[in-house]
Amino acid sequence: MNKFAIFEAKNRLTHIIREAEKGDAVELTRHGKPVAVLVGMEKYAELKGCVRSFSRVFDEFQVEWPMELVEGPIDLTEPREGDIDPFENVRAIDTGRDISL
Repeated sequence: MNKFAIFEAKNRLTHIIREAEKGDAVELTRHGKPVAVLVGMEKYAELKGCVRSFSRVFDEFQVEWPMELVEGPIDLTEPREGDIDPFENVRAIDTGRDISL
């Protein structure tokens, strides 16, 4: 990441914006301390899209996996034949580490 003091950034703004457009984050400092980061629009949109509230993600989950598709009581310990697991691709396969007591 490139670093520029704010007073220097004023004089080199065009260069700094080109760096950000290329995908390189540019750190702006005041008295040697970081105060801001300049990123291009593509990176900004990526970062902005990654931060979603739990309620929004849960709402999306409910639309994709509506409860109307579930028949009978839900038993998470024993999947039934034909059940679709919405977490199939996100769960870790390993069982974790062994702990001796």
